[in-house]
Amino acid sequence: MEELVFMKRKSKILSLILSLVFVFAIGFTACGGGNGDTSNSGESQSSITSSSSSTAGASSSSSKKSYATGGSSKKLNITFYGDGSDTETKVFKNLVEDYNKLGKKVNGKTVNVEYRAVDSVSSAISTTIGTEDCPTVFYVGDGQYKEYVESGFLADLTDFVEGENGIDYTQMWDSIYDRYYYSTENHRSGKDAKNGRWYGMPKDIGPTVMFYNEDQLNAAGIRVISVAKEDLDRFNNGEIFYRGFEENGLECSKNAVYKINWSDPVAIKGTVGDYGYFVDGNGNKFINNKIAMSWEEIREVARILNAKNGTGYLGGYFTEWWFNYGWSVGGNCIQYVETTDPTYSGGFYDFTLVDDTKNFIVADDCTDGITVNGTHYNAGEIISYNDKLTNELNLAGSSYNQVRSDRAVYDSAIGYNGEANNTVIASGKLKVLPSQREAFTEFVRLSTDADVSVDGVNGYAVSAKPTAMGGDGAKSGSFLGQKINFLVDGRWNVTSFRNTATFAWDVAPLPIYKAYNNTGVNTGDPSGFGMNRTVINHGVTAGHSGSVALAVSAMASSNEKAAAWDFIKYIAGEEGQIRQSKQGFAIPSQKHIAMDTEHGYFLNQKDVEGYMLPPYNAEIFIEAAMHEGEGDWSYLKTGSAWIDKWAQYLNNQVRNGVKSFNEFINSADFTDTFNVIKEYTKAKLEF
Repeated sequence: MEELVFMKRKSKILSLILSLVFVFAIGFTACGGGNGDTSNSGESQSSITSSSSSTAGASSSSSKKSYATGGSSKKLNITFYGDGSDTETKVFKNLVEDYNKLGKKVNGKTVNVEYRAVDSVSSAISTTIGTEDCPTVFYVGDGQYKEYVESGFLADLTDFVEGENGIDYTQMWDSIYDRYYYSTENHRSGKDAKNGRWYGMPKDIGPTVMFYNEDQLNAAGIRVISVAKEDLDRFNNGEIFYRGFEENGLECSKNAVYKINWSDPVAIKGTVGDYGYFVDGNGNKFINNKIAMSWEEIREVARILNAKNGTGYLGGYFTEWWFNYGWSVGGNCIQYVETTDPTYSGGFYDFTLVDDTKNFIVADDCTDGITVNGTHYNAGEIISYNDKLTNELNLAGSSYNQVRSDRAVYDSAIGYNGEANNTVIASGKLKVLPSQREAFTEFVRLSTDADVSVDGVNGYAVSAKPTAMGGDGAKSGSFLGQKINFLVDGRWNVTSFRNTATFAWDVAPLPIYKAYNNTGVNTGDPSGFGMNRTVINHGVTAGHSGSVALAVSAMASSNEKAAAWDFIKYIAGEEGQIRQSKQGFAIPSQKHIAMDTEHGYFLNQKDVEGYMLPPYNAEIFIEAAMHEGEGDWSYLKTGSAWIDKWAQYLNNQVRNGVKSFNEFINSADFTDTFNVIKEYTKAKLEF
């Protein structure tokens, strides 16, 4: 049966291979997404039973080369392609060797995994996927996963995952479930997947946070404290000190916690509140690395760093991803819109990068939550795109009309009646957040020169232009070279930073949208970032995690699939997850391992001398893993194809100052994206 399916799809293989040229920002060296069970993979010399179901097994055929037998009647060789970085190669070489020592058997043959580290798994797989030369087990990135599934190239692992020798995927991070539980019926993943199936298991997960250079901050007169929100009262009462310990901050830094000494503590004049950057009553500047800075706060800190470091400094803050801003207020570049119109088969995708429609969040003091358009939202939750459009303030006359010619058709399809309902807003239960366009504009202004207008306001010039660093791929090198300070990037950098950095560094949460009242109280600081501010309106923490699935070729035999699954489970189990985590570049896919403070598998890692290893604020990665999902390259089956019309121009021209923001918005490359999405919808999501 499987052979017949692939014969029908042979014509697709060449076109797919030719399309796989996009180099993803997170790459395969970045990280992965993880899942695992809570135990190791079984006893030595145990026998693995191969599944006979249609979803897990493949019929053997004399016309198909058995590339995994190695010519031995006593061995069942399966090939595994992994990332070629030095750190990961060392870890996985040892893991594979240890797995092989277990002597696992399938139908009397001993399983032997042949590991091959390649510079680019994506490139290596693109030339063999769907053919008998494809390795048995390999990495699949976010941007390729849906396309590979829809093309029939990946084995359905559901019977393995949910079977006797399965994995408790409820212990995964939610974002992993949302990625890899996929439906070929409605072409969606996660909770929206209709009769979804598992086609891959993540090897780990790598969330994004802000890395920072503490030495540079100290030199610029900015001190770092580390006090969680729930501990602020104790801190203000003098019960704990700068780093959140019940000892003198300097003592902890020198003897108990940090290998690198921190400068002498300075008393804070005033009461510290829930903000990431502030100026006290004596004019001293502070960052709290446990609490996210606002958009304005990170700009101010970057401005101070730029002024201090002068010519040759590339910028105090750098992020290459617009969704750090758009997601913070509930916006997105593409939205799935539900409709009863039969033309759209239940719904359609819409390109919404510059949508002027305001976003809404349930007020923190709305303890009972609120129901909007039949959906209940709790305090602090952002109203969904569908609900805000059908029930709230999708105001006629938005400048969004300027870039979409089919607005009337769109409004009709979603059932918008053209009347603004202000009742809930007036009640105070919902707070207004910036629109997606406003968030996107904020991102563009970061690297825009101060004398260049973006949507009628000048740029900030606080962030490096990509070309100034030699391209986005050089951002980690720019951080290590102390040319930038705050860098939004992933966990995969930790090992390199530990081994290479010549300065004190740590991590902090990503900036989020916040609006304050009472700014500047008790200080003459002209920036307005003084003490006693009150948050009146805020968005949510926003960022993406990198993910790589461990997948199995659908061309493999049933025995090979059974063996491949057992190996995947070993990698995703406790031993594999712990050993990856100890190397620093991954967060365990199993939450209980990641949060274990006793053994230091992830948190509280120490060097051979017993000193804590950076990042000391590793809990920030845990917080990020709880909610971060994949980036825009994974939204549709077409991977990068749907964003090629606009993303390359955004990153290469607008952010580098070659094309203005308005030129970009009005360019054919931008507006034609509507047509790409429209054609995608016309097909009723059928591929």
